[in-house]
Amino acid sequence: MQQAKDFVEESEDLEQLLFSINDQDYELETQFKKWTISDILRHLHLFNQAADLTLKDGEMFQKMFLELKSLRA
Repeated sequence: MQQAKDFVEESEDLEQLLFSINDQDYELETQFKKWTISDILRHLHLFNQAADLTLKDGEMFQKMFLELKSLRA
């Protein structure tokens, strides 16, 4: 599946980029909503987990979704 191959390639590219920065760089603000690199990585990780749950445990995904939705209220 091409999307899966693209995801792996993007993940590998991101890994190489992250290995090239120091710990302090994770707290630098980016141009995206002034989020830090760390904020963006947390966001990506959370939604990668959500995507994984949709494949493995739809009920747990629904629980996660409702919990996240309640945080926005």
